[in-house]
Amino acid sequence: MWQRIVCVLFITLSVNIGRGQAQVNKTFQVNDDKQDVYSNLNRYLQVFEDTSNALTFKKIASESFQKNFVPHAQYSRKFQYKYTYWGKITLQNNISFKDDWILHIGGRNSEVEVFIPQKNGQLMVQKTGVLVPVSQKSINEAIISLAALHLPYQVAQTVYIKITVKDRRTPKFDLELFDLQGYNDTLRWESLFQGLFQGVFWIMILYNLVIYFTTKDRTYVFYSSYMFFISMYFLYFHGFLREYFIPEHPVLDNFFWLISVSMMSVLYYGFMRVFLHTRDIIPRVDPLVRFYIGLRLILIPIELIYYATVPNFPLMNTISLISGGVDAAFSLYLFVVLYRTGSITARYFILGALSLNLAVIAGVFIYSYSRFVYSLVYQGGAALEVLLFSLGLGYKIKAAEQEKRKAQSDLIEQLHQNERLQKEHTQELENKVLERTAKVQQQKEEILTQAENLKEAVEQLNVKNVELEQTNKHITDSINYARRIQQALLCDPGEVIRNFKEAFVFLAPKDIVSGDFYWFNEDIFAHKNEPIGIQTTAPPIYDEDEDNTKRLHPRVKVLIAADGTGHGVPGAFMTVMGQNLLDEIILNQKITEPSQILYELDYRLTKTLQGTKADHQKQINDGMDVAILALDEVARKVYFSGAKNPFWYVRNGEIHQVKGSKFPIGSRQYRTSKVFETFTMDMQEDDRYYIFTDGFQDQFGGTSGRKYMRKYFRNFLLEVSKEPMSTQKRLLETELRDWQGDNPQTDDILIMGVRV
Repeated sequence: MWQRIVCVLFITLSVNIGRGQAQVNKTFQVNDDKQDVYSNLNRYLQVFEDTSNALTFKKIASESFQKNFVPHAQYSRKFQYKYTYWGKITLQNNISFKDDWILHIGGRNSEVEVFIPQKNGQLMVQKTGVLVPVSQKSINEAIISLAALHLPYQVAQTVYIKITVKDRRTPKFDLELFDLQGYNDTLRWESLFQGLFQGVFWIMILYNLVIYFTTKDRTYVFYSSYMFFISMYFLYFHGFLREYFIPEHPVLDNFFWLISVSMMSVLYYGFMRVFLHTRDIIPRVDPLVRFYIGLRLILIPIELIYYATVPNFPLMNTISLISGGVDAAFSLYLFVVLYRTGSITARYFILGALSLNLAVIAGVFIYSYSRFVYSLVYQGGAALEVLLFSLGLGYKIKAAEQEKRKAQSDLIEQLHQNERLQKEHTQELENKVLERTAKVQQQKEEILTQAENLKEAVEQLNVKNVELEQTNKHITDSINYARRIQQALLCDPGEVIRNFKEAFVFLAPKDIVSGDFYWFNEDIFAHKNEPIGIQTTAPPIYDEDEDNTKRLHPRVKVLIAADGTGHGVPGAFMTVMGQNLLDEIILNQKITEPSQILYELDYRLTKTLQGTKADHQKQINDGMDVAILALDEVARKVYFSGAKNPFWYVRNGEIHQVKGSKFPIGSRQYRTSKVFETFTMDMQEDDRYYIFTDGFQDQFGGTSGRKYMRKYFRNFLLEVSKEPMSTQKRLLETELRDWQGDNPQTDDILIMGVRV
């Protein structure tokens, strides 16, 4: 009994002595030259919690402040993300041929600063941490916090460590000391392994993309995309994404993590749908799969927006784990449903997916033990999954090829059968042909007789066609000649353009000749009251004291747009008549007041059309719609009168309309007397004036084949009115062509624009 008591006392005494030595000895001694990694240095670490987050290194390193540090093993409170934590450790290197070491701080701390006081009084500061840009780090390592240490032989070196967290992870000290050469060797092997893994994956991705572009099978797009996001996840996990692609923006690393994890799930189910044709083999479950894919896609932007607004990595990690659990449960349900279908391709898929799911489940338990082992297990599961998926794709291609060969064999058999049937039918037909040959011979003789008669009829028809073509050519030539006569009667558009600051004339006949015409003269009083075309040597004197109710000042410029009844040849006759009557009224009679021109034109046109008709003959109601614009640029006056056609002008960015009379020129169908009035207004600088016929707005076209309409015509004129007049004409032509499309032109089109 007493022997047991002595043993217990001895053990208790030994433990207390060990604890006392550990507490007294605050310097870690580096003694073993064969050891590359020294772990569990937290036994020598002292910590301090800065709840103000404002203490500086100078304050922390002061002699008076050292008593505030507490050994890490005795620190009982839980570290909190909202506070700053300081650590202090003293190291002494007792290996003469190793001076360069690497200090691993541990954890996934956002920002870590390592302060190393030097013998010469200077201070070396190194930054590290998962959210520190590469340009500020001494060692380019994304996933762990490292600092380079130079430990001279048998010289004690105190190192201060400051930890700050910005994404709500728990601050953590897990100090380790690495031999620089050993660390570099380990890093090279890890980089080589990951390079091989990524290389194989990218070869598979590109190979399947090539197959997609060759076959246009969407299965390979989903498969390549799925492997791409697996590759992205491992680039994130091992830090290569942050180190080489976004070195100055480490905060984006977690966004890539969220996207890659979510898209792996989405593309996994998308690949399953197109690979296994779930719409056909599990039609009742396929809508649920589509719904789940849509739900995961909706959650991606929500997760990204939430993390960007409230950087809370632990919560997002928890959500990711829950999503992974839901994925695993849903996948297990689908495995059962797919297995019951008996599809060999489905079983390849189940084996591949199970390999990755089992690797993920194993990784959850292994992660806290070793990130490296976790990576090997996870990547091994992913590689096995890809291998089995590829085998499944190969089996699917082979099955499709076998089905193709079977279909070809069935087709050949069917063709042989058809050939036998065809021979039987041929024999029957030959017998029938022999029976009918006599009848056919008789019918042939009858047909030959009819053919002779038909040949004579065709020859007579050809003669008539030649005569009709010649007649049509004569008529077309006559109409073309009439067009040249009509163009000669119209004034040159260049004359209109030369007499104003800017102007354009847009005339587009529906047929060869036009029923729309324009009239212009800027020097009316230069003409005698004699046949048109003979001018006096000097214009007559304009006496302003005389009664000139029908005349404006001789300097006035008269611009007229008219739309005669009909188009083509009938309309052209009306334009010739209108031109002659306007020449007589304006040039010979010197009537320049717009409303008086309309009264006189109405009277003369009606008299001309009705004067030769007897009472018993049908009354002619043909006529024309006219817009007359008289411009006095010296007096700065504008005069307008219209027969059904309006006058539009643009001023100060707005378009205004002056309506014409409701009566046309000609036509005696109205029981009341016609009334034409003159609208007068002052010119303003940069005014744009427009007169036109109804052809443009009545043109059918667009997607629904409707009319262009006056409302849209007015808006379009306002839109282009700020452009030069020549550009406006070109834009009007383009708008008409685009609107009309393949539709025939509805009517003659005339638009005139003037800028003063």
